[in-house]
Amino acid sequence: MSIRICSRTFICKTLQSTFRQISRRNYAQRYNVIVETSSLKFPAPGFRLASQWPERIAITDQFGDYSYRNVFNGSKTLADTLTEALEEKVQERVSFLCKNDASYIMTLWACWMTGQIGVPLNPHHPDEMLEYFLLDSETSVLVTTNEYAERCQKICEKTGVRMVIFDENIRNSAIITAEENEKRKFESLPSLKAGLNPNLYSKLDALIIYTSGSTAMPKGVVLSHANLHAQVNAMIRAWEWTSKDSILHALPLHHVHGLTNALLTPLQCGARCVMLPKFEARKVWNYLLAVKIGAFRRITVFTGVPTMYVKLIEEYEKSLNTSDRVVSYVKASCSQKIRLMMCGSAPLPEPIFEKWEHITGHRLLERYGMSEMNMALSNPLHGERRPGFVGTPLPGVNVRIWDKDNVLVQGNEFGTKIVTSDNISPKDSKYVGELQTKGENVFKQYWKKPDVTAEVFTKDGWFRTGDTAQYIDGGYKILGRSSVDIIKSGGYKISALFVETILLQHPNIKDIAVVGLPDSTWGQQVAAVIVSDGSEPITVTSLKEWAKSKLPSYSIPVAVKIVPEIPRNLMGKVNKKELLAKMFPL
Repeated sequence: MSIRICSRTFICKTLQSTFRQISRRNYAQRYNVIVETSSLKFPAPGFRLASQWPERIAITDQFGDYSYRNVFNGSKTLADTLTEALEEKVQERVSFLCKNDASYIMTLWACWMTGQIGVPLNPHHPDEMLEYFLLDSETSVLVTTNEYAERCQKICEKTGVRMVIFDENIRNSAIITAEENEKRKFESLPSLKAGLNPNLYSKLDALIIYTSGSTAMPKGVVLSHANLHAQVNAMIRAWEWTSKDSILHALPLHHVHGLTNALLTPLQCGARCVMLPKFEARKVWNYLLAVKIGAFRRITVFTGVPTMYVKLIEEYEKSLNTSDRVVSYVKASCSQKIRLMMCGSAPLPEPIFEKWEHITGHRLLERYGMSEMNMALSNPLHGERRPGFVGTPLPGVNVRIWDKDNVLVQGNEFGTKIVTSDNISPKDSKYVGELQTKGENVFKQYWKKPDVTAEVFTKDGWFRTGDTAQYIDGGYKILGRSSVDIIKSGGYKISALFVETILLQHPNIKDIAVVGLPDSTWGQQVAAVIVSDGSEPITVTSLKEWAKSKLPSYSIPVAVKIVPEIPRNLMGKVNKKELLAKMFPL
């Protein structure tokens, strides 16, 4: 078993915030893995690594367990069908709508074995949006399962796309049986061979991931195999993934969080991915506590979006916070058996961060990324994790904060330096501006949108994230999308995310979204859409009184709307442009 490490040494931040180098051999000994010594320099799609750990369990889903060998063989069977359907062409777009189970990864690997570009779709998207994705990506084939076949047939008839139904027998035959376990003990099984010439993958595109569309129409982010290789290996190094890990996967698979972080990364190093059909708080708790699942399926890693943690806390209060004995068991089980819990895709409110630590003993590891680059910043695996901060650059990633044609700070995994000419210590100063990033992890283009692509890159090749960031006390904070989360009022730049974090400390506020109201005098004014617990009325007057000791007067909302629920997408994000138009129409 092996994982590939991009360089001979890597930098690990210790609890004392000092750096130390660990050689490839020491890394292998410490984490009980073998480091690949191959001189191959091209990216290795996950299916090509399956031969290194063929009998390990790759996927566990609602139907059973699947070894890497069986997932590979199932993928190869589907790849033969795709080759025929596409008449042996390569780099065609293959969209797929599959369930959160082994069929998903088999379909993706089949795309890559035949040299195609995968376009993952989500069943929660309306038909019109799915049609848009198929037409915009110029999809040639749509792969789907029986569950979605009737729906997809109608969509394919409208778009002229050919449909291929994933044969359930492929998945069923890949499930490990008791007889197969016995057979593997005594028989020598054939090696795993499939795919194109390995050297070609450094030049091929791998995925088109559509953005969430929270600020504009979704754009197709083209990610190459080289991009994915850089992204996955950065996370393996930073979060110390090994073949001994097992991750609980309850995320949507059309987004980089669920696809790259929680699926491709563990599969790249021989780990197990336990996939749930959907997020259900009670089932997730069963896995976190290893209830009725067997010790061999115990997980070591969990990652989710803030909404998931809110739901998990609600389930805990309802079903688990019943006695001191159960409370102690929950905390001991999570803190001792699970090595890492992460959160991302949307800002994590500090009260949720603190509550989760109180329940489980885990300080959630927050990180920052987006479709165009996957992950760029991360709190440390070893070291202090501060709520509201997203840490420092991941291996191989360069970042900088830019404001008014000036670079204020610039950094990478080895540290950040102040570039601006002022001599104020970064510990006493707040450097705020647009976050920009550069590295092999950054995407190459938006699909068929050269003008839009050119707009998001600077002349010297840095990707403009559109997010406003702050560098302070040696770490980065994300203040929000420059277009919707930075409210400009009377000369002040107000972070809507910061205001939300403070107001969530109000005892009667369950959820909140802060937006900027157009104002002829001030430019914009702060407004809040609030979900109340119903115990006491929340008004502008009462909110101002409560917040006056916690927020500057110009940051306190001047308008409030109480709603039963704030609409969020599958990744927990709020479309603030739509919310503003709906709640505060002109």
